[in-house]
Amino acid sequence: MLIAIDPGLACGLAWIDGDCPTSRLIDLKASSEGAVYARARHKFLEIINGGDVIGIEAMILPGGVTIASRLVLFGLRSAVVAVAYERGARLIEVEPHRWRRHFMNVVHAPRTVARKHRRQWLKDQAQKTVKLRGWGDVSADEADALGILDYLRATLEPAYAIRSTPLFERQIP
Repeated sequence: MLIAIDPGLACGLAWIDGDCPTSRLIDLKASSEGAVYARARHKFLEIINGGDVIGIEAMILPGGVTIASRLVLFGLRSAVVAVAYERGARLIEVEPHRWRRHFMNVVHAPRTVARKHRRQWLKDQAQKTVKLRGWGDVSADEADALGILDYLRATLEPAYAIRSTPLFERQIP
C-alpha cells in the first residue's frame, strides 16, 4: 500500500484505496513527550505493514520553531522510521518544495502575504487543491498528506504521472 504521512501532533495520513485517495487525521497529543512517542509508535504499528511504501514529509524547519516542537517532530519521524524498518516497509522522505510544486504548482507564499501568515497560506492552498480535485473537505494536515501522496504516486507510478500533469487537471470555474 502507498501511504503518506504529514507528521505532527495532529498527524495527517493519506493512502490509496484502489484508485481513490483517502485521508484521516491521527491525534497524537498525550500527557507527556514520552506518551506522545508511545502513542505514535502504537498508531504506526497499526498502519504500516511489510511491503508498504511510506512517504513522510522531510523535516525542514524554519527559524522560530521552538526546541520543544523540533523534538516532537523529530521524535515522530523516528517512530515512523523505526516501525517502517521493523515491518520491512520502504520509506521515502519527501521535501516540502517537491510535493508542493507538483501538487499545487507553488512552493512559497507570495511576498505580499505577511511572513507570519505564509505557512497558513500554503496550508490553505493545499486544502483548495484537494477540493479542486474532488477529494472532499479535509483538514490542513490531511491536505498536506494528500499532496505528499499525490507526489509519491506520480513519482512511482508512470501511468498516474501522466494523468496528474496540468494538461489533464480537472478545471473547475
